[in-house]
Amino acid sequence: MMQILITGTSSGIGYGLAKTFLERGDQVFGVSRREPKDLKEMVNYQHLNLDLTDTKSVEEKLPVFLTNNDYFELVVLNSGVLGEIKLMKEVSQKEMKEVMEINVWANKVLLDLIFAMDIKVKQVVGISSGAALRSTPGWGSYSLS
Repeated sequence: MMQILITGTSSGIGYGLAKTFLERGDQVFGVSRREPKDLKEMVNYQHLNLDLTDTKSVEEKLPVFLTNNDYFELVVLNSGVLGEIKLMKEVSQKEMKEVMEINVWANKVLLDLIFAMDIKVKQVVGISSGAALRSTPGWGSYSLS
């Protein structure tokens, strides 16, 4: 049985990965803003409701959530946001920073905490989008992140 940490487990790829690993019998630690009710009912799933853009909250809650762990076979950094869909000339720096905060910097904060706790990690997978490779009007902030 593998121990796996996945961010963004409330929907999409993170949810799908968590469900697949759980069905295989693995232990999954999920982190997302919303709690996936059906996963929460599974024996091998533990969930932390957490907004990864709130660094202070991450620094307080994540170590408590991971207290009894010393090893993860896999850490999947999947959380991300699209931001408002609008042309780059209409996007403020504040709006772009909000997208970057979750799509880039939240991952660094999370990894730094894991390593500071001396938790060994065999593999880290960062989920990204193909948005940077195909031009989609209004997705500038997301594509840059």
